[in-house]
Amino acid sequence: MGPDREEFLSNFEFVFSEFFEGPPAGAGGTVALDRDGSWRRTLERLTAAEASRPAFPGATTVVAHVVHATYYLTNSVRYIVPDGDKTTPGDWSGSWATSVVTESEWQARIAALFAAYEEIKATARGLADWSGDSTGLAFAVLAHSAYHLGAVRQLVKALQASQAG
Repeated sequence: MGPDREEFLSNFEFVFSEFFEGPPAGAGGTVALDRDGSWRRTLERLTAAEASRPAFPGATTVVAHVVHATYYLTNSVRYIVPDGDKTTPGDWSGSWATSVVTESEWQARIAALFAAYEEIKATARGLADWSGDSTGLAFAVLAHSAYHLGAVRQLVKALQASQAG
């Protein structure tokens, strides 16, 4: 027997939404973030040029993290649903290939990340049974999203420091 579906889904969506959208309006605090630390608040403050610039020699760009995080979310859907295509291989290394974008491409990449986020939420809502691998994969989606959000936030701080002097 798996976890209570409604309770699990409510908690998953609450934390996942905080990572992407920030805390709900009127919330006195957050579960895991600074108030302005969500994907949305972090990315909306960056231009394509900033997001495409390595913060230090050898660093991946914010763009690369966004493209990779989008890939991970999109690819995860097929593993979360019981009848998802688990035979077609993903392209993990290819998900890191894009590191520089134009302003219009940057906006499209942000939109794609949020579309993947919405797809995960819709998939989660449609899943009747959270037993088996689905629960573990939901945790993996949360952990992976949090990891890359944290990496992006640190890259943004490094970019700001390099611009300051």
